[in-house]
Amino acid sequence: MSFLYSRLSTRKDQTGNVVLASSGYFNRGIAKVSLSLLFFVVMYFVFVAFFLGLSLFGLWACLFKLSHIATFITVFFGLAFIGFALMVTGFLFNFIFKRNVTDCSEMIEVTRDNQPRLFQLIGEVADEMGAPFPQHIYLSPDASVGIFFDSSFWSLFHSVKINLQIGLGLVNTLSIVEIKGLLAHEFAHFSRKNSCSVNYIYRANYIIFNMLYDNAGHNRTVDAWTGARGIFLIFARLSARIIRIVQWIVQRFYGLVNLPYMHLSREMEIHADALAAIAVGTNNLKTALLRQVPAELCYAKLLEFYDLWLNENINTDTIYPQHRELLKRFAVTNNIKMVNDEMIIDGAESLIITRYRVNIEDQWAAHLTLVDRLNHLMSVKCDKAGDHSPAWGLLVDQAMLERKATSNLYESIAFTGEPNLIDFQGFYKRIDAYFDASTFDPRFKGYYDTYDGTIFIPNAENAYALDRIAPDSLPVSDRNAPDSLLKSDQNTLDSSPISDPNSTDSMPISDQNTPDDLSASEQNVPDVLPTLDSLLSNENLLLSKRKAGLVVDSRLLNAIMNKRYRVKTFEFDGKKYLLRKAGAILKIVDDEKTTVTNAQSELDKEIFRFFYHKAFIKNEEQTLLDAYERYFTHLSICWKDTQFITEVFDAIDFYADEDFTYSKAMALSGTIKQKEQEVKKRIASIIEDSSIQYKITNETIDTFNDFLKEDLPYFDNGVFNDQAFDLLIETLNIIQALATDWKSKEKKKLLNYLSTVLDNE
Repeated sequence: MSFLYSRLSTRKDQTGNVVLASSGYFNRGIAKVSLSLLFFVVMYFVFVAFFLGLSLFGLWACLFKLSHIATFITVFFGLAFIGFALMVTGFLFNFIFKRNVTDCSEMIEVTRDNQPRLFQLIGEVADEMGAPFPQHIYLSPDASVGIFFDSSFWSLFHSVKINLQIGLGLVNTLSIVEIKGLLAHEFAHFSRKNSCSVNYIYRANYIIFNMLYDNAGHNRTVDAWTGARGIFLIFARLSARIIRIVQWIVQRFYGLVNLPYMHLSREMEIHADALAAIAVGTNNLKTALLRQVPAELCYAKLLEFYDLWLNENINTDTIYPQHRELLKRFAVTNNIKMVNDEMIIDGAESLIITRYRVNIEDQWAAHLTLVDRLNHLMSVKCDKAGDHSPAWGLLVDQAMLERKATSNLYESIAFTGEPNLIDFQGFYKRIDAYFDASTFDPRFKGYYDTYDGTIFIPNAENAYALDRIAPDSLPVSDRNAPDSLLKSDQNTLDSSPISDPNSTDSMPISDQNTPDDLSASEQNVPDVLPTLDSLLSNENLLLSKRKAGLVVDSRLLNAIMNKRYRVKTFEFDGKKYLLRKAGAILKIVDDEKTTVTNAQSELDKEIFRFFYHKAFIKNEEQTLLDAYERYFTHLSICWKDTQFITEVFDAIDFYADEDFTYSKAMALSGTIKQKEQEVKKRIASIIEDSSIQYKITNETIDTFNDFLKEDLPYFDNGVFNDQAFDLLIETLNIIQALATDWKSKEKKKLLNYLSTVLDNE
């Protein structure tokens, strides 16, 4: 049973709803966390008092000394020390008086007068959940829903007024009862039906986490102190160092005393789901959670399209009809049934999504997987009817809201020229071309959409015995293809994280521990071949998504270890860890990535065997082998060049190095100059490669020529030369874009041929 063995009782409240009975274990967990939070608050005040006493004592000693020996030197050092004491004291009180305010610039605030039906629904949910009505209600452009509030340290000692945010991307996707279910979950955290301690715990962790970790503004102030001149520089740096030590101690102290919250926070999320299910029905909350996933994915994909089109000065007056179009295409791609333009999703297994297990954002909140939430939710047997009409029916003047939300998205975008509005037909034409190039025969079930495949020797013998090989092990004759392109990095639209050089696919086989296959003579040709449908089962389709998530998790953990993110903790599988644990977690992630890679390698070999036998029947086996060999040759070049381009980007990623010195800068400049020569060789190969000429524009040629003829220093007169770095990064980004198109084109050729093998059997 979920939420630590809590259960549904037979007791009902005044509205006739079933009451959720919390277990003694759950209540004891709440008491333990409440006591730990109280202990932290008391100890924080003790900590402040201690350092304040030290500062006052130092101030008194300084004034006492000045009253007896008032020379220029003593006055100068005395004033400097007083400044030091005041800076440290100010830091100690900064957290107490600091106020965290949410940026609402992209949101649309609505009122009861202009959106009466929405306010009526929110009032019904708040009353039903026993939660306070929000002070402000906002509509945001995205596909999320949440409660937030402005807070300070003193918010721990009094109630706060909550604000509600509802994403129009969700309104664009869900029904009224589904929106009600998501609202009920959010209000459950502040519900009077819940324990008062649960409400306080949720609110207190939100406040304390922001107080201790959301310190960008204060950190900038501390950094500014270190820019002082003369003797004041010594005291400024000393105070900055002490402040960072104090900050580190307080953060670690909070992490230790709040360990009981790590597990309870997950249970509180499950508990909120249960309360919401009782209010709106388990069936309705389930469909809301399932349909929220494609709403978020399609919204993110839509923004990727418009980011890609910014250099063409393209924008739109409303993104929401386009969002609905992407939802329809998502359903087709994932074999999801559509009824009256609504997706009918039976379970999480229908949504083959990438799972990311490492998190560095919003660590005060619990992060459960959709599968976990649904498994616990199904234990609450409380189905209900509801209003399944589109959620837009809650809002007045849909067209105006769509335009206003879209306009807010573009508020901070600086176009290089006059923006060109794209209509729906223009959008439809563009995404038709995109999906035609990046998606494949539906019979492949999307397996290759973000996965490039495994390289092996494609020949007749290895149709039965395949030995996985590294790209450099290909026959020499196969390595004479134009060595011209670099593969796109993770930030390029629809680039494949599976082919990342950090993944095991691009490593030598000796490093992958792939078991040797039996030789052809030791294997028997199967009498009955598996079907493509059975090979591409839901379990096997999840392999590429699992690996995509593991690759990103591995990259993020490496970045955390290299201090590229200024974070003090991170989460893995919903549990919080200190930075020193990143290496151990990375080992777990990389081991699992190797296991998934090996499983996917075996699957790719089975798929090759399947198609080889189909081609053999049609006397086309040599055509199939040639198609595989040509694609693997191109893919090996991509992996090799990807490794190189990653090294270049890693070399210039110096901004997170807090101890960056002049000597390091000069060494970096020399390293980049060496890499620059290799980039110039790649550019020459691209220009001479006839297979990619159709993608090279006049702007691309101009950028390449600028890079080839310029010899700009990367570090000049004590500062970095932004012009040199900008030109290098722009050149690499162009090469990445060309590589993505080139790789996709070659993969399309292979898979189109495999589709013909399946036809007319």
